[in-house]
Amino acid sequence: MHVESPERRTFTLGQFFDEWDVSLGPAHVGGLHGDLTVWVDGRRYYANPRSIELRDLEQVDLVVTTIGEVPHRPPAFDWPPQYH
Repeated sequence: MHVESPERRTFTLGQFFDEWDVSLGPAHVGGLHGDLTVWVDGRRYYANPRSIELRDLEQVDLVVTTIGEVPHRPPAFDWPPQYH
């Protein structure tokens, strides 16, 4: 995603989902309900995903699984050199 603003401030994943009118909470992403597992740059994130601050080139993975299913973190995205 790309964020542009006339003012320099912190934006969150929750604001992004609000902009697209998609609900996001500790146990759901839009209409997907179940066990939500979140990783930020490969590290588990245990707080409410709405509070994740959006940072340059940071990878945020939201994985919704059925209850009891083991979540698997997607592979890291390999950013092309022109984006660094």
